[in-house]
Amino acid sequence: KEINILLFNAVRELLINVAKHAKADNVKISLQSNQAGVSVSVEDNGIGFNAPKTGLPASKSNSFGLFSIKERLHYVGGNLEIKTAPGKGTRITLRIPHTQA
Repeated sequence: KEINILLFNAVRELLINVAKHAKADNVKISLQSNQAGVSVSVEDNGIGFNAPKTGLPASKSNSFGLFSIKERLHYVGGNLEIKTAPGKGTRITLRIPHTQA
């Protein structure tokens, strides 16, 4: 139950970020379950951003939500992956291993 709530809140936060920052007109949410675990992706066709090697935006004021999601996932053995570039949209994938999911 806690994992479901964590994923729901994380996806909600990501969608709020898309609405606030991405200037996207299309968002896709994907859910997959396989032998490794559960993954949820939120992908938009917005403006993207420069992601440093840590995977989080350089501006702390714009990255607290992503940092919080990353920390909550880490606590349950999961991780967060960001694929983005300016003008190329953003895809954020949340992964939780089956031992937790």
